[in-house]
Amino acid sequence: MKIDIQTAITNCKNKKVLHLNNLDINDRDILGIVRAIKTRLPNLHTLDLDSNNLTDTGAAVLGEELSNLHDLKELSIQFNNIGREGARAIFSLKREHSDLTILFHGNKITDVAEMARIEQEASGSSMRI
Repeated sequence: MKIDIQTAITNCKNKKVLHLNNLDINDRDILGIVRAIKTRLPNLHTLDLDSNNLTDTGAAVLGEELSNLHDLKELSIQFNNIGREGARAIFSLKREHSDLTILFHGNKITDVAEMARIEQEASGSSMRI
């Protein structure tokens, strides 16, 4: 793991909010990051991964690995390179965390109706759009 990322996780004073924005995080980094978070910050409420280099591959890891962080309330993953498959993986977290806020602006999906459909399908929501 890159030293600046490791330092941010290790030195997180709040223990509830972790800012990892603008750290040039890519798909190869994300599994190690999530594992470190689970070990050091298991009660994390907010994870900010804005403005990095994550794609659908990294989003799939997040969708799978963050499901057991039960205190997670907000995931900000804006301004990455995530498309439909990654959005589905991320929004599938809402199946386990119905009150999770996911900030997704600035990725590859620009159509609001399409994004709403993806969120509805991935989260298992029954509401109509």
